[in-house]
Amino acid sequence: MPNPRLLLLDSDALIQVMLVGALPVLRLLKSNYGVLSVVVPEVELEISSGKFAARLGPQFKKAIDNGLIRVLEPNMFSQILHDDVTKSITVGISYSEIQSRGRAYSRRVDTGEAYTFAAAAALGQPCASNDGSAIAAMNSAGLELPNHILRSFDIFVFGHQVGHSNEGDCDGIRQMLVAEKEFIPRAFTGRSFQAGLSQFEPRLIDRAGPCIGIRAGQLRTDHTAPVYLDPI
Repeated sequence: MPNPRLLLLDSDALIQVMLVGALPVLRLLKSNYGVLSVVVPEVELEISSGKFAARLGPQFKKAIDNGLIRVLEPNMFSQILHDDVTKSITVGISYSEIQSRGRAYSRRVDTGEAYTFAAAAALGQPCASNDGSAIAAMNSAGLELPNHILRSFDIFVFGHQVGHSNEGDCDGIRQMLVAEKEFIPRAFTGRSFQAGLSQFEPRLIDRAGPCIGIRAGQLRTDHTAPVYLDPI
């Protein structure tokens, strides 16, 4: 199965990535695996005007300006439609359809999650979100979820798997997020990164890389199923 072309990032996941300085992992996803990080305009607004705007705004703007992160606005969607690599994922999908789906989802969950999930589900691409309550609310309402929903820790663990960061780096990430009172998965709560990894099911995996964490999730068929990547 080919690599996904896009990774839709919700506000909470992207904020954590920026807080701990993990944007280089997104760069690796783009350069080594052909996966482009994308935010919907609603997430761009949340990050640019939210509580972390002063701290993270400059690096967020820089990431957009240099093309590391793209905003899924009409012009970019039009570019995707004409890209030989990605046009297959947009067959029969219009930007207005994604917006309409986002409005419907926003009756159940917050705006950023609503439009992120809407875009990922419509385009058949993975997204990253830590918002378990939004996922539960959409499930309860019978709304279609993306096939793959990653957490920010899946991005961090992927960086470790491919050799970008060592265990000490990752434990530093965990400690920073604890200090910021940010969400961390249960496997890493009150444990070092090394101890938590033995109880964590990664959802973003280099197919040929070393096996880390628990791989039982490969049999899953719901939104927790892992995304396997091959270097390009």
